[in-house]
Amino acid sequence: MKAIFLAILLQGIFAIGQAQYTRHIIELTDKKGTVHSLSNPQTFLSTETIARRKQFNIAIDSTDLPVSKVYLDSIAKAGKVEILNSSKWLNQVLIKTSDQAALNKISQFPFVKKRFPIANRPNTNSEEKFIETITETNLTQTVASTKATTLNYGNSIKQVNIHEGEFLHNKGFQGNGIKIAVLDAGFFKYQNIAAFDSLKINGQLKMTWDFVDNNASVNEDDAHGMQCLSILAANLPGAFVGTAPASSYYLFRTEDVASEFPVEEQNWLAAAEKADSIGVQLISSSLGYNTFDDASFNYTYADMNGKKTMITRGAAMASNKGMIVMNSAGNSGSSAWKYLIAPSDGIDVLAVGAVNSLKQIAPFSSYGPSSDNRIKPDIASVGWNTFLISTNGTVAQGNGTSFSNPNIAGLVACLWQAFPEFSNKEIIAAVRKSGDRYSNPDVRTGYGIPNMRLAYEMLDRISERTALAGLQRYEVSAYARPGHRCWHNLNYWQFGDYLGIGAGAHSKLSFAHRIARQVRFREPQLYMAQALNGEPATLHEEVSREDLPFEYMLNALRLKEGFSLNDFMARTGLAMTAIQKGLAQAEAKGLIERDMAHVRPTERGFDFLSDLQELFLAEPRKGA
Repeated sequence: MKAIFLAILLQGIFAIGQAQYTRHIIELTDKKGTVHSLSNPQTFLSTETIARRKQFNIAIDSTDLPVSKVYLDSIAKAGKVEILNSSKWLNQVLIKTSDQAALNKISQFPFVKKRFPIANRPNTNSEEKFIETITETNLTQTVASTKATTLNYGNSIKQVNIHEGEFLHNKGFQGNGIKIAVLDAGFFKYQNIAAFDSLKINGQLKMTWDFVDNNASVNEDDAHGMQCLSILAANLPGAFVGTAPASSYYLFRTEDVASEFPVEEQNWLAAAEKADSIGVQLISSSLGYNTFDDASFNYTYADMNGKKTMITRGAAMASNKGMIVMNSAGNSGSSAWKYLIAPSDGIDVLAVGAVNSLKQIAPFSSYGPSSDNRIKPDIASVGWNTFLISTNGTVAQGNGTSFSNPNIAGLVACLWQAFPEFSNKEIIAAVRKSGDRYSNPDVRTGYGIPNMRLAYEMLDRISERTALAGLQRYEVSAYARPGHRCWHNLNYWQFGDYLGIGAGAHSKLSFAHRIARQVRFREPQLYMAQALNGEPATLHEEVSREDLPFEYMLNALRLKEGFSLNDFMARTGLAMTAIQKGLAQAEAKGLIERDMAHVRPTERGFDFLSDLQELFLAEPRKGA
């Protein structure tokens, strides 16, 4: 575990003299000149991302627009300047330069709000900054499971059992359809390790990118990320099986173990934005920041307030975009610092402390609370004597909250697969509430060790408890007494039209040959100003005919009674042939039942709603 930090104390930093710094952040005032438009989000967001935003009513706004290419070009032409990456969420650019004249010129651009140094020259010292210890035990033998399980876990059985993770796996929830981005320091030799063969064979490894060196290869760098990945995804039946062996994975290197500078926070931010744009649902991150090679950047405990550091602000944005962000709490429990590190201080970040398989608290696990006195860490998992895959491909053991995080992150992914109708924050709430210390949280394990059976039952019990109260489930997440269904929502789910009035309001409008969606500006003052100018909508999107089947199913299949075929044709203007292939596939998989007039999701279809809806995508994702 590395400790990293960012303190933008401009005056102090500038006093040191900027000549020693080679990497700088350029904050921009706006996004004028961008070639992208909020009315056409398909140019910068994936179909899956757009669908998630619509499902959970998350607005696509100006923070989603890429940084202005006009501004990027101007910065690149200012002198000997290399643009390394950018952040659309914070509207800033990371550059590399030693050209002081170029820096001065950039500062004078009218679109530049602020610039500040973020890293020194690259450190040639290859000192390993992660402090997790790995014991090469060469455990390759088969380990018998102690209870009936679908998966032959081998040595990972106890760290799965501590959360009753096998309960989810036995029900068929093994991470299928959930995209997980692993942000770390490198994934050394992952291509050559048999434990990851299934990822390659099944097409589960979707993307790799090195945000440190700006290339696609992450196989030759630090092994820390590979070890964390193994806890999630390794599949060696009888020897070791990870907690989400069926998920899709995106491997992003953001951390440079040879040095410690806030530039790595910017790298993390860029990776999180990439993850969001391609439809990733969960980020597993086993790194953190509080001190740097240059002490002028160091954070204080007061900065661990959920809103100060760059990486924590980025994590907050990721959560607001609908993703689950999980991060190790830190390994400072036995040090003078002792507290958690960024971004585990984030309000909606699931910060994970460490215990062993006997539920004993690891002495190195960092303390909470956050400096603004919120419960931190949030939960705990096995990070002390954790089984994992070593660089030689055998089973080993390691110590660190870096390893507790992926162990529970994989099970959270499986839980979300089971309940795709729930938002990221609803899933997080269930995980916290399932902790064995929920009624009496502490500063080492927070709400305690989550129980996946309990979390599942809490989410599933909603139907049971509402039925006892005389409520009937008529939509995936809606219940009502007979005759008291919400007509407004029924219209929405039946793909009806509606007109939004006021700040943040949404509209769907059907015309003879087109369907349009609109979103009003959210900020009241901005909305009023734009409305007076006759432009109250921040988004005006024309739904293409190719996307109409998925758009319709995204709503109609949420209804327990499904939809009539006549309604589909009337609402979309499409013939039945547009959905015939998808219906046949869904029926073959047991996700729907249908007759000549009606289509209804089965109970299995409700459980695997995302999988059902994806059958109607214009371009179904590979490996789905």
